[in-house]
Amino acid sequence: QLRFVQQRGLQTGQFFGASVHPDRWQFLVLQPRESNEPPPAGDDWNGYRWLPLRAGRVATSGSVAGNTLHLTFPQGEAWTPGDNPDVLIFPGGEMTPFRLTVGEGPGIAFNARGESLPEPQETP
Repeated sequence: QLRFVQQRGLQTGQFFGASVHPDRWQFLVLQPRESNEPPPAGDDWNGYRWLPLRAGRVATSGSVAGNTLHLTFPQGEAWTPGDNPDVLIFPGGEMTPFRLTVGEGPGIAFNARGESLPEPQETP
């Protein structure tokens, strides 16, 4: 799904994001606000808003039953689940580097170019 959204950004020039919570995830798309819609206090997106990406060829949201999602960043930034995306996917294909784990599993990781990274090796 991530690759599909990344490719869609390359094709359309749109900004996408992924919002991750301990029990669910959601892809988002950055859209202009309606002209009559007042911006909320602390609007950091200059007249734009994040909306859920509509389902199409791939799932655009999901939940985990019996496990917990955990998001980490290579520079040690804090993960604060909320309404704004935790991972940004830029129109050129770049994205916020991250590692996502489900429960106690090794997880998946991506660098800023959107390339999958190998699992970290345990040191003896």
